[in-house]
Amino acid sequence: MKIAISQPEHFPYMGYFQKMSQADAFVILDDVQFSGPRSYQNRNKFINAAGEEEWFTVPVEKNSFYKLIKDVNTAPDFGWRKKLLKKIDYHFSMDLQDVFIPEKLVDINMNSINICKKAFGIHTPLFFSSEIPTTGNKNELLISICKYFQADTYVSGEGAKNYLDVNEFNKEGIDVIFLKPMLSNYDSSIIHLSEGRNEAGREELNQYMLYVSE
Repeated sequence: MKIAISQPEHFPYMGYFQKMSQADAFVILDDVQFSGPRSYQNRNKFINAAGEEEWFTVPVEKNSFYKLIKDVNTAPDFGWRKKLLKKIDYHFSMDLQDVFIPEKLVDINMNSINICKKAFGIHTPLFFSSEIPTTGNKNELLISICKYFQADTYVSGEGAKNYLDVNEFNKEGIDVIFLKPMLSNYDSSIIHLSEGRNEAGREELNQYMLYVSE
């Protein structure tokens, strides 16, 4: 059984969904510390019609950095939802109002993940780490999640090579394979939700390379 684990990002880039599509189960790591208001947990970017990089952000309450991701609330709404929805509609001609209704950031992110998951035809079941008995942190935490699912393979993003201790996984009978996206850009997957773009997103799901670390 193959397991992939990632924090809940906001309209993640396609590599996130490539990893999801390769797993038999995908675990949302929601009970670790929030990375901060300038992370991909509450914002993302795309290239606009003028060829410029543009960000879209879900504001969060003050002092969120000290909270677990699952406990982070959005900032009081003094118009940020209306402004954000207007930007999305302007660039992509989409009404995503339902995505942004929740007050919890994790719920908004899960809405964004699920709408993309459906559009790209991914059927991998999702689970939350906060609902799984786990131990430790970093490598030990990931291993404990794999063991809970009796997984024999952990699918990791290439960026984790710098901190992942593959030997510790191997000692527990878990192989580690890394996924390297082969994409033209690493911007938000929201660009593939607009009319006529779903198929392009599905094609990008297959643009990656899997390898084992030496």
